Amino acid sequence: LSNQGAGLNLKLKHKIPKNTLIVGLDNQIELSDNNSQSSFTQTQNKGQKYSVSLYAFDSIKFVDWFSLGLGARGDFSYFMIQGHTGMNFSMGTINYNGYFETNAQKPQWGYAAEITPAFHYGDSGVVYLKGEIGYTSPSVREVVSSDLNYNATSTGVAPKIPSNIEPEQYFTGEIGWREYFKNSSLSASVFYTHTLNEIRHRLDGFRVTYFNIGQTQRLGAEIMGRQTIASVLELVESVSYLYTNVLKGKSSIAGGTSNGGFIEGKPIPYAPLFKLTIGANYEILHKGENKLSLWINNSWNGNQVDYNQVDMNANGYFLSDIGLNYKYRHFNLSAGVRNVFDTFYIAYQSSSISSTAGISATYLAGASRSYFVDMRLNF
Repeated sequence: LSNQGAGLNLKLKHKIPKNTLIVGLDNQIELSDNNSQSSFTQTQNKGQKYSVSLYAFDSIKFVDWFSLGLGARGDFSYFMIQGHTGMNFSMGTINYNGYFETNAQKPQWGYAAEITPAFHYGDSGVVYLKGEIGYTSPSVREVVSSDLNYNATSTGVAPKIPSNIEPEQYFTGEIGWREYFKNSSLSASVFYTHTLNEIRHRLDGFRVTYFNIGQTQRLGAEIMGRQTIASVLELVESVSYLYTNVLKGKSSIAGGTSNGGFIEGKPIPYAPLFKLTIGANYEILHKGENKLSLWINNSWNGNQVDYNQVDMNANGYFLSDIGLNYKYRHFNLSAGVRNVFDTFYIAYQSSSISSTAGISATYLAGASRSYFVDMRLNF
């Protein structure tokens, strides 16, 4: 499985003493190549996702003690998936004909808007309110699912069909405070988010289905601190708490129904209750317009539950990323390692109360150690 992405982002900024207007156009392409094979099945699907977004943000400072931020974004995406699932093979005296072509196209729209009034006090203190309507577009792999109504007894696999997945739409209200000191800052916020059509997936043997949860809610709080030491070292710490709840279970999914799955009134699966982060950025070189820095980010994610409300990662897990960042004028190059210590953690588990006794369960490990290179050129 490989994923690649590229984009061209155009941004225009106009600033006068009490007003800053930003208008932009983002173009993105995501390429996914999914090749996998076992004794029973083979998948070779190539997917493309093309996205174009137009956005605008205006920040107005009416008086010294009050400012207002307004923003809006519109997004159009087009998905294309081509390939096949399954293969022709024999097992003993049984011949399986499990070869299915995959050909799916899907256009999709999304929109977002926000309003942020802020009240300023003293030299650097601010209290703000934020209202936001946002969306999360599905990835290129989430627009096709296995057909749950297909009887795969004689083929070993099921054909892929459009998943009918919808973008997540969420509504967030936030109250926050931020204060800057001589070489540090401290901020705190409380937020509530109501989400429609939250995107999730389910594994059933070799079959993968993507679907939307009807409605969910999150209530969270976060405290963050930032310190600068000797102008070359910056430290960042944060702690957050998240209460979650499923208000409405799964919506219908391609080739299946909404039976089973999520339990209304229970925590949202795979959402950690607590999260702690500690990060550092050290400036190694700053000569003229050349800047080279070393950064590290460490995070601890608390316990979660799976679809059947069975605990997973009960003691939490720790992840560490490290990298270098080089900047020269409008050119930026980053390279590093994610999950440096190759920590094992469960990203998905399909379990039940009986499976905890060792009868049956499907587990997927989280991302292991990986390497990345990111290059950007700003015009």
